[in-house]
Amino acid sequence: LEVLEGIYLQLAPERLWIPSDSDSIGQACACMGLRSTRPADPGQLNYIQVEASDQTAALLGNLLVFYDRLAEQVSDDDQVLLQSAIASRRAGDIRQRLGQMKLAEAEYRKAVEKFDALRNVTSADSRVCVELARVHNEIGNVQAAQLDPDAAYRAHRDALSVLRSMARTDQPREEHRYELARTYYFLSSRY
Repeated sequence: LEVLEGIYLQLAPERLWIPSDSDSIGQACACMGLRSTRPADPGQLNYIQVEASDQTAALLGNLLVFYDRLAEQVSDDDQVLLQSAIASRRAGDIRQRLGQMKLAEAEYRKAVEKFDALRNVTSADSRVCVELARVHNEIGNVQAAQLDPDAAYRAHRDALSVLRSMARTDQPREEHRYELARTYYFLSSRY
């Protein structure tokens, strides 16, 4: 899992956090200009953004097969199932970056199914809910790009619903607050 995770992060990094000269205790998020409350960690790996290509998408698709096989073999291991769901979301991210909206949506829908299954497990943690909300937001972005504002609105509302249900049971973490801010941003800027 660590090797697969390392390969995925090199080819399809998560949101990029860049150091901010004006904020000595946090970092600026390159994707929305939000600030992190966590201090900069000089030992943390900073992944460079790889140019999205059809070859990268194909390679990530092949890696997704390995995640899915692992998930099938150890179907009782929540961490493997979580990594498989995240891998599906990342495959959708790459497809979206390539402008392959139908394929991106299909990958995101697979991720939703996997996260929903994990969410029904009693040991599911808050990360599952945040990731599920993130996928719903990405589906909304894909729908908006395909000029379907009603479907996009429903997807962002689904994200909000997931985040609100989590807020009732857990103490919100930075990731939860961040995804909630993104969700409100999408809902307020498009509708």
